[in-house]
Amino acid sequence: MATSYHHSTLSFRRFRQKHTALSKIYWTSELARDSLERALSGRDMNKYVVDELNPYFPRSQFSETVQQVQSALEERAGVERLHLLVIGTANLEAYLQDATRLYVAALGHDAGGGQLTPVGAALARPIVRSSTVPDMVSYLQELLKINVSKHLDRWKVAYKLRNAAAHNGGIATARVLRDIPTVKVPRNQSITLSWKELMGYLESADAIAEEADKAISLLSGVHLIEAVWLIEEWKSSSVLPLKKDLWRDLHRLGFPKFSKARKSEIEAKFYP
Repeated sequence: MATSYHHSTLSFRRFRQKHTALSKIYWTSELARDSLERALSGRDMNKYVVDELNPYFPRSQFSETVQQVQSALEERAGVERLHLLVIGTANLEAYLQDATRLYVAALGHDAGGGQLTPVGAALARPIVRSSTVPDMVSYLQELLKINVSKHLDRWKVAYKLRNAAAHNGGIATARVLRDIPTVKVPRNQSITLSWKELMGYLESADAIAEEADKAISLLSGVHLIEAVWLIEEWKSSSVLPLKKDLWRDLHRLGFPKFSKARKSEIEAKFYP
């Protein structure tokens, strides 16, 4: 993961939190896989796993032998990594859309409540109305004047893999094999990823988000706009904190200190 410091937006911190959670999910699964391999070591290869290990669920829920499970563990781990890439893609898409709205709002197109003026909406549309990560990142480079080209190249492949998982069930169809030369499994077999491959894609996603957030965070008023949007969300959801707790709660979420004048304006707006 990239580590250089900047006073990040809440949107980025939420992205990073979800992004990091993928690693925890993966290593929990790896721990379970390792434990299963150990538990099955030396067992009768023809016996059903559920009969050997006595889990809480019946054999009918998982009717595979020790041999079948042992031979499938590595492939299933690779398939799971592909599924984690799908989740990581969704996290990146959501961050890029949130961050773009915030950036464009800070350019002077804030309509309140997380919404943009018509001009701002047009400026943000190539990202906010898109869910194709390479196109979003390509436009974002121009919008923010950043360079994440090497990560964009990696995500052109990652997004094709995401589509294969989401639209083809992760099966290596003839089209998938033609469009993604890095996929080496036979036709009509499940696409798998190694941990190194998945980690590379996730690291690039993190780098793209961080570079974007560095540029966005430098824009005057960004943190204040994001705070106001959050307060508006709290109020519309009937979870607005007491006035005396507002700034404490925002500080705990990582917002910077605001001037007394700005605080007074916000308090007057939301606590008449």
